Amino acid sequence: MQISINKKKIKINKRALSSIVTTLLIIILSLAIVATLWLMINSFANKPNLSPKVSCIDLQSKNELKIEKSCFNKDTNELEITIKRTFSGNEIDNVQFSLDSEVWQCTDSCGNCIIPSSGEAKTYFFDSNNANPENSNIKIYISSCLLDEKPVESC
Repeated sequence: MQISINKKKIKINKRALSSIVTTLLIIILSLAIVATLWLMINSFANKPNLSPKVSCIDLQSKNELKIEKSCFNKDTNELEITIKRTFSGNEIDNVQFSLDSEVWQCTDSCGNCIIPSSGEAKTYFFDSNNANPENSNIKIYISSCLLDEKPVESC
């Protein structure tokens, strides 16, 4: 008994196979582009540079900067303000002091006005044009966020 296997030639339509491969490549390329765009947009939107690093409520609740002492020295006509910084790890690069309509600003770029490091206290001396600052409150701000307010006393 003899078995014969009929070998048939399978014809492959090369055009049909080419269009399937092309379609698959286009789909894979499209998915790669969409994934890349999603990663770029998502990482850009989640960067902290688009919003403040720390919210005002966080700064106020942690008492980031606290006015220890504020007084007016009549002999030198200077306002003396002592502030103390907590041990938080927040970066502060700008502090504003306000007394009625007068505003003084302390930044890292200013050589005479150094912002205290964590846990440190620093005393600042400001010339005041206010005739009687003892009836006013000194206020301290970080990025327009009021942190503390204290009445000015006589030194």
